[in-house]
Amino acid sequence: MDIAVDRLLGRLLPVRLPGRLGWRAARALFRNQLTPSIDPARIRRKVPYPDRKGRPGGFVVSIAELGGAGPIDETRTARKVRDLMAHVDDPRGSQTYAELVARGARGDAARKDGNVIDTPERVEAYCRRYMEIAEDMRVNGWRLAGTGGRIVIAIDAEGEPVHLWRANHRLALARILRLPDVPVLIRYVDPAWVERCRRDHGGGLLASLRAGLERFRTAGEPAHG
Repeated sequence: MDIAVDRLLGRLLPVRLPGRLGWRAARALFRNQLTPSIDPARIRRKVPYPDRKGRPGGFVVSIAELGGAGPIDETRTARKVRDLMAHVDDPRGSQTYAELVARGARGDAARKDGNVIDTPERVEAYCRRYMEIAEDMRVNGWRLAGTGGRIVIAIDAEGEPVHLWRANHRLALARILRLPDVPVLIRYVDPAWVERCRRDHGGGLLASLRAGLERFRTAGEPAHG
């Protein structure tokens, strides 16, 4: 079956056209290979959150086309989460608390899920909410229900995961808590990685990508002992 599909793709897609492989087709072809669980420590880079309308519709897309990627630990979200987790006993000692209180005092209160965080009491409750989430994750791991779903990632030219969108704060917490695995959705793969798969695994486009995705999933599985 795979050989027949590969031959069909070979006729329909010239050598330079893996980039025309659309997202819907990729989901149909690769199915659960696009939804593995991986060690969050592997996710070291992040692409700035793209406008939904500006997201490429294909599956084989370069990280550069997505806007480039930077260190995930240097994002504002990661810094905020580290700050809060460093003040678990009393979030009022955190920089995040101080900044939010100051914003409320000058009439520029932050908003979260439709709620205005404009008083010291509301700011403290907001900060403690992250600590409650962290404790739940520490005890129960990453629960898909009620968390917004899987982390959306891309695979870069080196075969490493890059965070795209969804669950920014929970991913930062998962990295701090050293959770063994988190559920991801592979939305894009870099064309350089696709070519690497074809060199390493041989066969047609479909077979080589399946082999590459399987190796990615296996490499991402947590070690148990």
